[in-house]
Order: sequence, then structure tokens, then C-alpha cells
Amino acid sequence: MAPELYQCNELSAGEFIRLFILQPGNGKEPLKCSIRTFSLEETPPFEAISYVWGNPERKNNILVDGHILKITDNLQEALRTIRHPEVTRTLWADSVCINQNSPKERGHQVSLMAQIYARASRTLIFINSRDDGHAERLESLLNEVDDMIQRILPTLDGSWNCFPFPEPNYPVLTDPRWESMRFLFEQEWFWRGWVVQEADLARDGRVIHHGIDARFLYGSEDMDDINVLSIMNCARSLHLKDPRDRIYAFQNLTTKNNKASIILEPNYEQSSLDSYMDFAQEYLRTSSGVDLLEYIRHDEDSILSPFASWVPRWNICSDEFYIAHTGMPQLTSQSALATAPVVLSKTLIRVRAVIFDVVCYISQLIDKNAATVKDIACIWDNVSQVQSHSPYAPDHQLLAFVQTLTCGRGMGDPQAWVRAQEAYMLLISQQSKETKNRDQKASNSEGEKGKTADFFHRQVQSCGHGRRIVVTKRGYYGLTPGIVHEGDLCCIVFGGRTPFILRETEKKDHYKILGQAFSPGKDISVRRGVRLFPLLGCESSKDWTEWDVEERDIYLC
Repeated sequence: MAPELYQCNELSAGEFIRLFILQPGNGKEPLKCSIRTFSLEETPPFEAISYVWGNPERKNNILVDGHILKITDNLQEALRTIRHPEVTRTLWADSVCINQNSPKERGHQVSLMAQIYARASRTLIFINSRDDGHAERLESLLNEVDDMIQRILPTLDGSWNCFPFPEPNYPVLTDPRWESMRFLFEQEWFWRGWVVQEADLARDGRVIHHGIDARFLYGSEDMDDINVLSIMNCARSLHLKDPRDRIYAFQNLTTKNNKASIILEPNYEQSSLDSYMDFAQEYLRTSSGVDLLEYIRHDEDSILSPFASWVPRWNICSDEFYIAHTGMPQLTSQSALATAPVVLSKTLIRVRAVIFDVVCYISQLIDKNAATVKDIACIWDNVSQVQSHSPYAPDHQLLAFVQTLTCGRGMGDPQAWVRAQEAYMLLISQQSKETKNRDQKASNSEGEKGKTADFFHRQVQSCGHGRRIVVTKRGYYGLTPGIVHEGDLCCIVFGGRTPFILRETEKKDHYKILGQAFSPGKDISVRRGVRLFPLLGCESSKDWTEWDVEERDIYLC
């Protein structure tokens, strides 16, 4: 008589989990185990498995106390690899220890996963892939690099940046075995969203990969300036089968500098948008800041949706450049008083702001994979033609345009960046139809090698990707979300670190928020010989205080 399917017992209320005791075996012998329930405070020593589900079809068997439990191909291979030939092994794996058919249990167990991985004596990171000899080559390379590091370390004084860079002809730099490292990092495990938490919380992470059993070093102790919003934003490109896990997989990854520590009870019976709403409302109530708005990403469909525009859609995968950064101060009102956002309803919040301008020209969309220097020069031509007046001095307009494209940021050595910027401006002038040479410093420059301008263009592509250059009614340049339309409004929400773009609704003082923008103020400054336009709205560039606009409460819906 064939064994019956395993039916798991309902877990008791509170912090209880299941563990399974994997029986010893070899090769393709049947997998056998028993499952036991424990209070999270009283578990025996156990190991947690971090792996990729892969094909979700559960067509393989593991016998649980003589009953059949169906598991995936990847978990079967992981268990056969992990299984000891002579002794049992106490383990935790989500698809065995959580009733995947119960949304209620699944939600409660997901809320405990951070504690589970933190309490596990070891986290077994199983990376499944074809081998083709990569594992052996990678292991030999890492051992040699480690030996080299261990030889050099005793000779150093321990000061910052004291480890010497290898000479250009040092063989390890061109070693073909680095290809095996690239191959490893391309495996699906490194692109799975849940592994961020699993690896971060592991007491002792061990990578198991085709005979390699190596310690996995990962930690966020030094990332003091990164909060949970930054983590969730960076994780947009990671793979998660359930869009609700864009919240649940990362909310436990808090650091000491977080403004808010928010742990929602996972609820797999509500929609993903409702999960995002719950998190956003709780974050605003807890943090009393508006930094949540800096993570808004929209596409043409989402901005037309009746769902609140001010709630970040974490499921919109976007590799747009993040304009705000840690070193940027908050933009304040004339009184410099901070006003916390107020959550008025499920869809409405009130913020203090000033609406200071209107978009009157939008460029083509900038694509980092396709935009050429000629494309940027064409945008510059169009900007020059539509601009009837400008707040920027005539010989600084091209500089303001170029710094808008890079969000006012520099890369690497400041003087090298200036040279690259000047070479790029010269290139734009040369490819411009009108070739106005409006910035004399650029046009008179002897230029740089083509690769210098190419380097700067790559930064333009990166910063501008998915965005558009705009010109406002007052003549200011801006780099805005790609969904911007002519007639959209430029706004400073006090407490934010950049301006935002709004869209009017039929109701007075009610707006949809499209996302962040960068716009340089009118007055140039010189720091250490570098000419810079400060961000419009910062303390040195409150241009809007001279205009007929006023601070007021507005409503984001």
C-alpha cells in the first residue's frame, strides 16, 4: 500500500516553529525525516537552509514519519547534498516547515523568519548550478588570494587605505579564473530577495557549491547610513515570487540609524498594494519625515490608478538613478521649521510645501543603453530654442544643463571630473546644430581625449536613465521622472531633500506626486576651483523666496 500524503498539524498560537530531523543516507537513496514542533525560545541546535525554490512544481518525495511530502527539485538536491551519511541533521527549510497551503500560517511564520535565521547555529547556503569545473577553479583562486592577503597584512600599519594596490602587471588581476567568480555571482541565489535577510542574520553562513564548503561573510554593521527604505529600493531588481514580500523580506533589516523600525505582521490574504499602503502609513506615523516620498516610482499605468500616488510601488522594477543621497540636507521653509506629514485617510496625506514653477518643455526619454552624445546635443538644441529667458548667465547655461544631467554630482578626483565635464561640454557644443559655444570656458578648451568625454557620458546615461530633461516656465532646467507631462508642477515638500514633480487633480489643492527631480539654482558657486550649481531649494539657493509663491498645505492623493 502506497504511503499517504503528509498532513501537518496546526501550530499553536504564539512563537512556535517546526524543525525536521533529516535521517542519514547516501546519494539517491530516499529522503526520510521526522518533523517536530518547538517553541522558538526552546529549540534544539538546528541549521537553516538558504536556497532557491527554482521550478515551484513539487514533484519529488521526502518521507515524513512514513508519509509523503512533496518538495521541489532544488530542495531535493540541497537535502541530498546536505544529508550526512551516518548521523541525523536537524534543519529548517521553509517549504518543509511552513504549511504553504495556509496563507494565515505562512504570514505568521514569515514574521518569525528573522528570528529563525538569527537563532540557527548555522545557515547552509546551497547554490545550485551546473559546475563545468568552475567550483574547483574558484576555490583555488580564492585560496591563493587569501594567502597573498595573509602575507601582506602583518606588514601594514593598520591605517585607513594602507593595503597596497597591486601593480598593473600583477598576474592575479588578469587571472582567467575570475571568470568562475563571475559565473558564481550570476547564479540565481544572488538574485533572490529573501537571501538578503537570510545571509545578513546568519550567525555562521556556509556556502555549499559543488564540493566547496566555505564561510560566507556578510554583514550590515558598517552601513550606518542605510535604512530599510534604501534596502527596499536597492532590492527592486531582486527576484521575489510574491510582490507582498517586497515589504516582508526586508522590513527586519533595520540599522541603528533608521528613523523608524516598522515590523508589520505579514498578511498574505490582502493585496500587495494594501501591504505597501500599510507600510507607508506606519512609516509616516513613526518617522514624522517625508523621506518615504523620495522612493516613489511610477509608470504610465500606476500614475493613472486610483491608488494613492504617494505610496511607493516597490514592485515597479526601476533602475532609475536615486537623486537624493545621505549628504544632502533637508529643504526647509523660510522659517526653517519642520512640519511632519499628516495621514488623513487611507489615500490622503497633508504636507507643507511650495509650488514654484510649471513644466513647459520635456525632452525625449533618456535610455542608458541607447542615448548617444548626439542625442544629448539634440536635447541641448531644443532646450536652447524653447528657452525665451533664462535665470542662468549666458556663459553658464551649458554648464547648468550638463550638471542637471548628472544631478550635480561628481565622480572620483574633483579636478579629473572637471576636465571630463569640460571635454563633454566641448563635445556637446561641437555636435550641436547651432554650435552656439555659449560657455566660453568649454568652447575655448583644448579638450581631452575621447575616453574622458566617454567617461562623463556614461555618468549622464546612468543619472538620466528613465528620466527627461525639462525646462520650466521660469527658465529653469530639471531632470524629472520619465512620466512627466507639460503642465506638471515643480514643488518643494519641506523636509524632503530634492524638489518633486506634481500633477494637478480635479480637486483644489489635491495632487498626485510623480517623483523626485533635480533642478540647479541660478547662482553658481566655486569650491576648490570647481564651478557648481547648488540644488534649487537648498539654503544657498532659495530662489523661490523672491517669487510670488507661498508656502501652504497641500494634499497628496
